[in-house]
Amino acid sequence: MWKSIQEVKKANKEDGGSWFSPVNMRGFNTEICTDILHGRFFITSDNEDSSKPWKKRYTIRIVNENGRVSTWWKHSKFQQFKSPFQAIEHLEKVLRCEDGI
Repeated sequence: MWKSIQEVKKANKEDGGSWFSPVNMRGFNTEICTDILHGRFFITSDNEDSSKPWKKRYTIRIVNENGRVSTWWKHSKFQQFKSPFQAIEHLEKVLRCEDGI
């Protein structure tokens, strides 16, 4: 379980990852919107076309044990939720059930 984005950034870099590199972050106009949520998630806003700021989308990211980042849910999946935060709460419930907790 992760405690902070800084901890994830460090682990990602040490594992040879470049997810948080300035080039990658700028390339997709990615902003980190939250710190770590529920020990493994965080939310980003992304916009591949900076000339259209209204096209900003939110994505839930998940971090594995090595600090590698993956997309958990893209913005289109949020439609049933009022916010990405509600989506994360739902995902945590699903994960607890899958883990038998």
